[in-house]
This record gives sequence, C-alpha cells and structure tokens, in this order.
Amino acid sequence: MKIWIDLRTKFTTNNFLLDEIINIFLEELSKNKDYFFNIYLSKKNNIKKEFKNMDFFYLNYEETSIENQISHKNLLNEHKNDLILFFGLWRPIFYRWKNILIINNLDNLLYETEEVNNFAKKFKYFFLLEYSCFHTEKILAFNKESQIILNEKVNIPEEKIEINYPFFFKKELEEIEDITQKNQFLIYNSWNSKQNLEIILESIYEYNKQNIEKLDLVIVWEDYDDIKLRKKALELDLINNIKEVENNSKHLKWYYKNAICTIYPSYFENFPIELNDAISFNSPILAAQTESIKEIFQDKIKYFKHSSKLDFLKKLEELKKQKINPDYTEFFEKYSLEKFNKNLMDNIKNIS
Repeated sequence: MKIWIDLRTKFTTNNFLLDEIINIFLEELSKNKDYFFNIYLSKKNNIKKEFKNMDFFYLNYEETSIENQISHKNLLNEHKNDLILFFGLWRPIFYRWKNILIINNLDNLLYETEEVNNFAKKFKYFFLLEYSCFHTEKILAFNKESQIILNEKVNIPEEKIEINYPFFFKKELEEIEDITQKNQFLIYNSWNSKQNLEIILESIYEYNKQNIEKLDLVIVWEDYDDIKLRKKALELDLINNIKEVENNSKHLKWYYKNAICTIYPSYFENFPIELNDAISFNSPILAAQTESIKEIFQDKIKYFKHSSKLDFLKKLEELKKQKINPDYTEFFEKYSLEKFNKNLMDNIKNIS
C-alpha cells in the first residue's frame, strides 16, 4: 500500500527543531514495512537518512495559490497514492481521493498573522480550512482545545475529530558554561509564541527598573528578525539585555540549566514542541495560563495570566525563591513518538 505524507508543515516555524522532529518521525515510520511512503517536503528540510520504503519529493507549492493547487493535484494523481496524510491546508480543493487531515496549527484562525492580514486572505484561509475539514475521512488534532475550536468556529462535529498528541524527544548535550553571561536570565525558544512576547519585554523593563541585579532574556532561534520586537526592545532600552543564540549553540544546555526559568507566553499553541529542550534539561517553565498548555502539563509547571505584567513578575519571584529542580520524565513517556505513530498507523489501517 502506498501512502503519501505531506510534511511541509508548521509543527514549529523553528526549522532546526522541525528537522529534528521530521527525522526521528521518519525513522520510526519506516518500521512499518507493509507500507511504502511518498514523503513530500519543503526544500528547507534536511533529511539525514534514506529508507528503503520511502521516496522523498521536494515541493515549492503554496497552499493557497489556485495555480499551484492544480499542479499539486496533478502530481498526486500521477503518483497514485492509496491514501494521503495532509498536515494543515495542503490538500488541493480539486482532489477527491481518500485522505486524513492533521490539524497541527491554528494560528491563522486565532491571530492576525502575515498570512491573514486582510479580508481577502482571511476569507481564503477560512474557505480552505472549512473545505479541507469537510472533505476528509478523518481529522487528527493535537489537543482537546483544537478539537473545540474546530467545532465552534468551523462547525466540524467533534466525533469527526480525533486527538493524536504529538511527542517530545529526549535531547542529550554536554553542558558548557557561557562565561560571557553575567546577569541572571530567562530563556525563550518559541518563535510561534512571539504573539505575546511584548509583555515579557515590558515585564523585564519593570524588573530592571526596580532591582539592582538586572535581568536578561536569552532568545534561542535561527533568525531573530522580528522588526516589531526589535523596535520594542529599543523603546525600552533593552537591546543590551537580549542575547540571541542559535539552536545548535554549544552552550544550549547550560542556558536551560542556569536560567531562572524557560518562558512560554503564547495565548495558544496546538502542542508546545518548542518546550522540548526545556523539559530535556529540566528547566523550570513559566507559561501563559491557557487551556492548551494546561492540558499537557497540568500542575507540573507554573502559570501566569497572559495579559498581566504584575502576575508574571509575581510568579517569577516565586520561582526565584523556590529554586525548583523539576523532573519531566513522565512527559517523554506520556507523549512519545511510539504512541503518536501507533495511533497514526491505526487510523491509516482503519481508513484504507
């Protein structure tokens, strides 16, 4: 049986982390020897290993371009797959064969993002989302809140949506100190969470104004290119309190082990994969109090009211005093790659 899996996805917009996720996912998937997989990827993806039961194709199609959707559909028909798994809205509206839709990102439904910054773009996005959801055999969502949002905003029956939690994976690195980091600091690794990062900058500004010992923010990502945030940092005179480090920094483990905490300020995330390094290195986590995050971590991390600087600073002080040394082992067991793939393959067998 031939399965197409379209991995041009936004598990995370952090491409370094995305490549790590895709590579370990494909290795586990390759163990299903009764199936042959056509894997469709973005040219940005870096595949480290090839498998006998997989072919790889690199595509540049845009999900909302009608011309590209027609080309995409023609390619799908040419490859004659028995079943297709689409992440997000990559399913061409003209395609009629069996498919499973995996909803891994709802940013455009909830936020004013670049992709939906005017009425026409919003209309096109909502049309494609609704059409894709109603023309699929199965919808897999990454958490309960996504299931509720799709039911309330797109009118998809809840029974058509199954929850398949993604996975965390344990990372092992050597701990090497960064002797240039003198101030106490927070660490942040979540490009998607930038929707609420301004309040963190404002909170750091308030903290530094009130305290002799200053507070820095270590930002881990590939390309810190957010003009709005840079402008905010300049406005608050915080440029010297922000350190940008790469995902493959030799000091990465040290930052997580020595930060007061890892911050995760987003209003909503389908699954907090950007916290993978924080739980790998047992960093205390301070996250915005949202249902999507509480569903995963429950009472194992600390929360703040996402619109309140006072509450953020209060919870930060509590973490400093408590000096928590968390153990997140249970989350690698509860949200494992093996469970994710088993549920995925069970759905493939049931539909095919």
